[in-house]
Amino acid sequence: MEMEEGDLQKLRSPHGSLSVPVVLVVAVLMDKFQHRDAYLERSFSVGVRSTENKGSHLVALKAFRPGDTVLRSRPYAFEIFPELREERCNECFRRPAEGISLLRCSSCKITRYCGKECQARAWKRSHKYECSLQRELEDRFGSLPSSVYIDVTIIIRIAILLMSGKAVNAMSSDDYVQDHDDVKAMIDHMAQMRKSNAQEFAGNQEIVRIAEHLLDMLQARSPKGLDWSLKPTEEELLKVLCKFACNNFSHAARQIWDDLIVSHGMGVYPLGAILNHSCKPNCVIYYHPETHEQEFRCIEDIQVGEDICHSYIDLAAVSKTRKEKLQSTYYFDCDCQCCKFPEELDNKLGARDGKVTEKCDRAAELLAAAGSRTEIEHALSRLKDLDENVLADRGNVDLDRLSVKSKMLQASIELGMMDSAIRACKQVVEGYRGIYPPLHPLLGLQLYTLGNLLFDDGRGEEAADVLQEGQKILLATHDRRSTMVQGITELLAEARKVHR
Repeated sequence: MEMEEGDLQKLRSPHGSLSVPVVLVVAVLMDKFQHRDAYLERSFSVGVRSTENKGSHLVALKAFRPGDTVLRSRPYAFEIFPELREERCNECFRRPAEGISLLRCSSCKITRYCGKECQARAWKRSHKYECSLQRELEDRFGSLPSSVYIDVTIIIRIAILLMSGKAVNAMSSDDYVQDHDDVKAMIDHMAQMRKSNAQEFAGNQEIVRIAEHLLDMLQARSPKGLDWSLKPTEEELLKVLCKFACNNFSHAARQIWDDLIVSHGMGVYPLGAILNHSCKPNCVIYYHPETHEQEFRCIEDIQVGEDICHSYIDLAAVSKTRKEKLQSTYYFDCDCQCCKFPEELDNKLGARDGKVTEKCDRAAELLAAAGSRTEIEHALSRLKDLDENVLADRGNVDLDRLSVKSKMLQASIELGMMDSAIRACKQVVEGYRGIYPPLHPLLGLQLYTLGNLLFDDGRGEEAADVLQEGQKILLATHDRRSTMVQGITELLAEARKVHR
């Protein structure tokens, strides 16, 4: 675990040496993380390395091939987005079957579960302590933005896990246990945030004050099973919150999502946080439904000693935008090949700004607000006009045109205009080919959509070719038992039958 010099100075005796208790603590931590590193080497053939310019990062200790798992772990803590609480189980995030209602906690009447098993699991882990706070959180702070609400909930949960002595197995059958030390080892960039992003830092301070208030309320009720001498200080909670900004799997590339890359919540994954970023990633994240286990899956050949990287941000952006996002959120500059030599891709992508982008966004808003067939037809007409008259000289990779084509695809499907939908979908696929790696889940899912449209239109042979390519991608990026892999495999078999 890396410690800042300022932290070490606080631990030194008046004579300048580390005190005996501190030496023992440091020794215990070193032993813990040696155990962690040995676990990663033994279970996944990956190693943790640390350099001045890269910090802690993961490297391959064997050759990996597309579809291989390079790391898999459970979250230390997680939470569903508050706006989904009444629609999905708050534990496994699963939507109940039609006609089945979620079970509501009889005490707080806020949290909901798909069954007794999920409810018992949540209760045992932390809800038995959080339950009495849920109504207070909802009544007094329910109007907070979703991102703030979930941050408050998560830092309270992490404090409770610490005070209750709870740890989380990295995997169901593994011997490495994640605890609060794993969270503390995650980088926080608090000093940089305080200096360069004062507004966000002030917001974090307010979030911590809310969490402190709720924890004080909980302490006043004297629940059994919590050691309040371990309660994190305000400064410690602030550090944890700053860690969320640059380590949690939320926001654009850090959310717990489903097979369709639709996000449902936020998770704290200390092991996953070890991986570095690249705009030319060699692995992608897959989340196992219900357990929220995070799996990094290889999408290109990785050689022994090579860094294992995924993308922290959406790759559909010019280098300037990517650079600004990485610097403002994660406080580093990427030096991958895409960032060192950005001209070719940047020229294809174009810059999403100015009057053209405004027109594209307004047309997209028209479609989003459309409630009738006539309104959808009107929105599609506006989108077509932009595509044919304003964006005609731009390629399929251009971000404005790609955005318009995606909305044209959506509108055409809603209107049942098959030829228009297939045409737009093919152009979106070509746009994705120019942006994402060959084995990327978004490309695989788009090919699945195109294959489905072709099959429904009676073009079995063409559908089979498209679905075969999509299946190859999804087999690399998704678990074989996932709904997407099973669905595309079944459709491919049907398309081949029709073709014969």
